[in-house]
Amino acid sequence: MIKFKQVFLASVLASSMVVTPVFADDVSNLQNSKNAAQSEVNSLQSELQTLIEKMSKLEDDLVSTGQQITQAQDDLTVAKEKEHQQYEDMKKRIKYMYEEGNSTAIETLISAENFSDLLNKAEYVQNVHSYDRKQLQGDFCRGCGYCMPCPAGIEINNCARMSLLLRRSPSELQLTPEVQAKMMKIEDCMHCGHCRSMCPYHLDTPALLAKNLEDYKNVLSGKVKVC
Repeated sequence: MIKFKQVFLASVLASSMVVTPVFADDVSNLQNSKNAAQSEVNSLQSELQTLIEKMSKLEDDLVSTGQQITQAQDDLTVAKEKEHQQYEDMKKRIKYMYEEGNSTAIETLISAENFSDLLNKAEYVQNVHSYDRKQLQGDFCRGCGYCMPCPAGIEINNCARMSLLLRRSPSELQLTPEVQAKMMKIEDCMHCGHCRSMCPYHLDTPALLAKNLEDYKNVLSGKVKVC
């Protein structure tokens, strides 16, 4: 019986000696796999962080580009409006020169040899117009009539400069019942803005009409004396 126990114990010890190295190899393999997996996770996290940083930079660039596009569109709109205003001013100036018999400037445009020359001459005419406007600066009507006809039937080219007419011509000529009726038409102004948009001197024509009417009423009532 004792001998049997000794043999059994020897067998268990021998078995444990065989299993222990195998178990140690498995643990080592698992640790290596874990380390490899962790290394791969770290690498993926690093790549992800790099991608996030690139995306953030791209978003910033996109916002900046969008702002630049918006500013460029605003600048283009302003430039087009300025170009349109210059073109309209030039047309009115040419029309005025033609109607007033300013043949020198008209002949300057007609004598253009080609389209490029025409643009250069047109720029010259525009400069002349700008000079004229600078010389004629002031909140007064020139009586050019470009604002006519008035939708409300107001004789704008005379009514808007009535204060000047009263003082630069015999006032009794401007105080007749007929002229008074024309001046009172100013009260029918619809403030449509037509006259303001057509004025080559960019006057606030409705305000100018109201100012002249007030002065005219003061003259009629005797509050203001004119010759």
